[in-house]
Amino acid sequence: MKRRFALVKRGKYSLAERLTESLHLEAEEDGGVRKTVDCNAPKKTVSNKLLRFECIFSCFDSADEDCFSGKLFEMSARLENQSVECRFECRDRQSLLQKRSFSADDAFMLELHEITVSQGISAHNGYYCRVSGLPDMYGASICAEYDSGETVNAFDNQDNFLSKNAQTALVMLFDKYYNKQR
Repeated sequence: MKRRFALVKRGKYSLAERLTESLHLEAEEDGGVRKTVDCNAPKKTVSNKLLRFECIFSCFDSADEDCFSGKLFEMSARLENQSVECRFECRDRQSLLQKRSFSADDAFMLELHEITVSQGISAHNGYYCRVSGLPDMYGASICAEYDSGETVNAFDNQDNFLSKNAQTALVMLFDKYYNKQR
């Protein structure tokens, strides 16, 4: 059965909805793959002032036996009036394990930007891969907005494209600032 996706407006829908249901794409049959790479998407940002960051990554299919395996991580940060509103969730296949919301100073966004640079996260900008029929618990997605208008967007609902070091750095940063608030 085919259906059309509606064009969605930024800010009104979740990251997953914006990345998977845009540009009037025809839905594929289950197992169908839609893969695009925007070769013109910049792989580095000029600005270092991050305004918004959203990231989801899954370690459900990880072969590693570590504290990340079997978990789904979702995190976001938004700079508003020199304060950063942060959200972090971690879940396993059955339940929500952690849900944290906290405020941080604008130094958080600078550290977050440094992670995106040092871990090469921006290098994934413009990558989109969607395998129809997969549940919403695999892969990874990134959405970042800078004060210059630059954006970094990447999505894959099958494979987690973030390195283990990038995953660890992101989780540790959110954990560090959450523990500062306690």
